[in-house]
Amino acid sequence: MGDDEDMTPYARAITAPILAPPEGTRELVRVVIDTGYVVYKDNQDMLDYAKTALYEDIMNAVKYDELETWIEVVDAPNAKESDIPEFLTEDLED
Repeated sequence: MGDDEDMTPYARAITAPILAPPEGTRELVRVVIDTGYVVYKDNQDMLDYAKTALYEDIMNAVKYDELETWIEVVDAPNAKESDIPEFLTEDLED
């Protein structure tokens, strides 16, 4: 019975703290607003136009209550536990 998939829901619940990976080995992800434009780095006019367009897109998403649909969870292979903002861990420590 090496897999917790073979366990009953009760057995999984009571052994979860025991089976959880050590804190330093847990996978980290980023919660992001996924939108943007690809532009030429050396074209300042294009950069400025894209910044303005992105700002307008975000403001419209807020205005029309669509911003939540832009929120995504993505892999963060280079993130460290120290990257987690303190306000997100405060409730977990209580």
